[in-house]
Amino acid sequence: MQCFQKNAKILNIFKLKKNFFQNSSKILTFFNFKIKKIFFKFVKILMFFNFKIKKIFENFNVF
Repeated sequence: MQCFQKNAKILNIFKLKKNFFQNSSKILTFFNFKIKKIFFKFVKILMFFNFKIKKIFENFNVF
């Protein structure tokens, strides 16, 4: 009986760990999504500025 209880405790710990990892992975994917959105906005802004700067330089006949 003692042995069975020990095994049950170990199983509970594994279950808790599994749940924790599942939850943390959900949180991570959420943050990943947020970061990607922010990153893409940043890239869009950079591309926009790049385009503007190229236009300005083209007007000055630098390129």
